[in-house]
Amino acid sequence: MGLGNAYNGLVQDNIAFIKQWNWQNFANYDFSLQGGHNISLMAGMEYQYRKYQDVYAGAFDFVSSNFQNILDGTYTDHSTGGTMNARGFRSFFGRVNYNWNNRYLLEASFRADSYSGFGKSHQTGYFPGVSAAWRIKEEAFMSDIEVMNDLKLRGSWGIVGNGNVEPYASRTLYAGGQYANLNGLSMSQVGNDNLKWERVEKN
Repeated sequence: MGLGNAYNGLVQDNIAFIKQWNWQNFANYDFSLQGGHNISLMAGMEYQYRKYQDVYAGAFDFVSSNFQNILDGTYTDHSTGGTMNARGFRSFFGRVNYNWNNRYLLEASFRADSYSGFGKSHQTGYFPGVSAAWRIKEEAFMSDIEVMNDLKLRGSWGIVGNGNVEPYASRTLYAGGQYANLNGLSMSQVGNDNLKWERVEKN
């Protein structure tokens, strides 16, 4: 026996709508200087928006098992509901790469990410990163060593962010509530305006 047996017949219809767009722009510029200096520049921006809405309707206690659609109207009780939320994300980012004769390499990057789910004063997080590398195989003393194609020593440091929170996680929310036979509003979530990006340092 399924769940519907306890309700004398149960039918549920669900529908969801998602509106989402992502806009990215970035530019690159590469140039070289005398003496083997090579520089690459990149700058960009990104915008994201997502709106989600779902609606459901349920009916139970059907007069006959021959009727299996809500539109038949052959039920004595029903339930309805749904959810809706929206969130936005914005990012500005840049990167500089430098190398000398493809032997000594440096990279610096920076991004500023903003997410609507955090408190108003903490929506933007800043995340820098740097790295350096030495291609040892390009040195003259490695020219006669043929047992390896490449040998590189590399180190890096950076800060990454985690913004995996619900769209309204920082806000105080209210929902419909009932006290006895009276309808009204009740608090469904206590807001936290200090909610902000999680920052993790990585080497």
